[in-house]
Amino acid sequence: MVSVTEDAAYRWGGWPHGRVLAAVIPVFLMAFLAAGAVKPAATPKPPAAPQFTQAVLRPSVVASAGGRVSVRVRVQNAQSCWFVGVPGVLVPASRQNCAQGLATTVADVKPIDSTQLGHLHVTAYAENSKGAETPVSLYFIQEGLGQLEVVTQSLVGAAVNKPYKYHLAAQGGRAPYAWHLTGGTMPLGLSLSPSGTIYGTPRQPRSSSLGFEVVDSARPTPFNASVTIALSVAPAPLRIVTGPLPGGATQSLYNAQFNSTGGVTPYSWKWLSGQLPPGLTLSPTGTLSGTPTGGGTYKFQVQVSDSASSPQVTTRSFSVVVVTPPLGIGSVTLPGATVGSDFSVQLLAHGGVPPYTWGVGSGPLPSGVTLSNSGLLSGTPTIAGTYKVTIKVTDSSATPLTAHASYKLVVSAVPLSVTTLTVPGGTVGSPYAMTLSATGGTTPYYWTIAGGLLPDGIQLSAGGALSGTPDQAGTFHFSVAATDSSPKPLSATINYTMVIAPVALLVTTTGLPAASLNNPYAAALATSGGTSPFNWTVTSGKLPPGIVMSSAGYLTGITSTPGAFKFAVRVTDSSPTIQTATTTLTLLVGNGARNWSGYVATGSYTEVAGTFGVASGVGPPQKQTCQGASCPSTVEVAQFVGLDGVNSTAANGTAAIEAGVTVTQNGSASAWWQVAPGPQVPMAMTVNPGDKITVTIFEAGTNLWAITLDDDSTGEDFRTEQTYSGPAAYADFVVEAPLDTSITPPVMNPLASFSPPVDFTNLSKIGDTTSTAALVLVQGDVQVATPSIKRPAGFAVAYGSIAPSPPV
Repeated sequence: MVSVTEDAAYRWGGWPHGRVLAAVIPVFLMAFLAAGAVKPAATPKPPAAPQFTQAVLRPSVVASAGGRVSVRVRVQNAQSCWFVGVPGVLVPASRQNCAQGLATTVADVKPIDSTQLGHLHVTAYAENSKGAETPVSLYFIQEGLGQLEVVTQSLVGAAVNKPYKYHLAAQGGRAPYAWHLTGGTMPLGLSLSPSGTIYGTPRQPRSSSLGFEVVDSARPTPFNASVTIALSVAPAPLRIVTGPLPGGATQSLYNAQFNSTGGVTPYSWKWLSGQLPPGLTLSPTGTLSGTPTGGGTYKFQVQVSDSASSPQVTTRSFSVVVVTPPLGIGSVTLPGATVGSDFSVQLLAHGGVPPYTWGVGSGPLPSGVTLSNSGLLSGTPTIAGTYKVTIKVTDSSATPLTAHASYKLVVSAVPLSVTTLTVPGGTVGSPYAMTLSATGGTTPYYWTIAGGLLPDGIQLSAGGALSGTPDQAGTFHFSVAATDSSPKPLSATINYTMVIAPVALLVTTTGLPAASLNNPYAAALATSGGTSPFNWTVTSGKLPPGIVMSSAGYLTGITSTPGAFKFAVRVTDSSPTIQTATTTLTLLVGNGARNWSGYVATGSYTEVAGTFGVASGVGPPQKQTCQGASCPSTVEVAQFVGLDGVNSTAANGTAAIEAGVTVTQNGSASAWWQVAPGPQVPMAMTVNPGDKITVTIFEAGTNLWAITLDDDSTGEDFRTEQTYSGPAAYADFVVEAPLDTSITPPVMNPLASFSPPVDFTNLSKIGDTTSTAALVLVQGDVQVATPSIKRPAGFAVAYGSIAPSPPV
């Protein structure tokens, strides 16, 4: 193996001069030369070995960033040649024919990123006919990185509240560079970015010595360089920013604050020249305060200096106008006085220049009352009357000011007292009227309640009239105050007791809604007259088992015993004279109707009728399995009037006669009549949700009954006569929600969809007894509604109404 010498390297391009970090890369070339002509065996001649005669590299110097090197080698005695790269240098790996004496390639030199000296290898081979190999090393230079240096050696000065931006600069090494602060503290408001930019707005003046370090991106060992630079932040100019000063008034407190900006706080203020208003001083903090003692316009100059090492100073001229208010007397009226009672009033003045001197200008003061020089009007009046007097006051100005005020001083002869010593009693519900009276003082008098409470319904007027209609019995204690109209009002108070007798206590409940077996029951007993609270007791008879009555008159509970239970009750009120009232009631207990609500009265009927509004639609079943148009139209609610339906269905064949309206879930309505056990028969008329319907079923002859349905909203009507031989023992007024058989298993449809509640009115011939049996709605063994207590015109049914409404 033959190595090309350093002289050859100079011959191929020369060695670079100056300071470099270099990596020497050897390149080896092998040539394999083919065998020469075959000589006679007796005298063979050895083949010539491959030889390299010249090598040229362009360029001979490669930058640290890498690049391409063109290689050309002269070779003898070779048939084929190829080049082999080393780490960091890439060459084509294919063979080439070099029998003509020339082998070439292009080497790709990768970038270097190191501060260390290194080298790489490239090897080429030449081959002769016998396979002889001869390597050669080729050298070239790859420059290293230059030294990293900081270019910035000084900074431009900054100023408070002025935006600042300056970029630090460096050279050498490998970009990009990273900067950070290694010494000192950045002035408040300034920051250093990683790229070397100092930016921000300084907030305080200061001089800083700052150390910076820059690091380049060389790897594996980065370069770094440092520098220490001074940065000065100058303060803002000192300025006085106070606007015009407010005016002042003599004898009134004055306060104004001078303000400045810039410089270095704290500031120091002083009065420089001119005249401050007498009574005012300027503090070092810039507060002008005090109480002016003389009027006029005062012009002066103030100075402010900051706290910098070399203080800034600035001045400015100001003026303050001080006025002297006119002299006046502040007291407008005098309070009243009473003969024999101490009297004292301090008169007040304003404006002018204190101190003030007081005196009587004209008119006599009441006997026993005097006015001092300081304005105190005092004494004990001895003679009643009205005294007109003029008071004067004089100030202490160089040219004294005088003010006058006229007064009327009333001296009452007799103290105020109430002459009404008692008040009469009253009765609940009866008008009450009387007027209180007083004497002494000064009329008119003003009357108020001073304590306690008047009976409800009674009021006291300002003129002393007690009037109204009491609505609560009892004994009421209260006090009344009378106030007169004296300048200094007098008052007198008296205590009263008023007894309000109650009206007669009566029990107004005449009948009870029926109870349904095994379902919750609730009813309330009612009274009129008397005084609440009331106490109720059962005096004879008995309630159904499971039903109890509270002392407040509420009947509640669940019973499983049917029948008519008659009992007597007594109520006692809370009047001062206790009243009692009694009555006898009957509570009917019967079977509830499943899946329907209604109002049924026992009796023997020749006619039943009712008026109701058609329900607006039916809500979804309790277990909804359909949506929208897919819901079956058979889900429905029925409203009807009939006879004998309480224990009747078409299935068991029990007789009943009925007529009414059915509304399906999709909102359509239809009218029908039925004589059970026969099917429902549609009526030849149109009804709509919301229409007012009147149904009448009456006996037209022996076993012959007429059924009529009138649509009071549209004027349409229908009539049919049918044979019916039922007992006519029950009158039915029904809202029915049958099972929805389209769902498996069938479920009961809720009745919550009709709003407002279905109201059955215009009822006729429903029995002679005043006590009626009201069926309740039971769905899934749960009570969900109870019809209201019967009113003179009818009753209402609402889903969710467990307790009946009170009677009206």
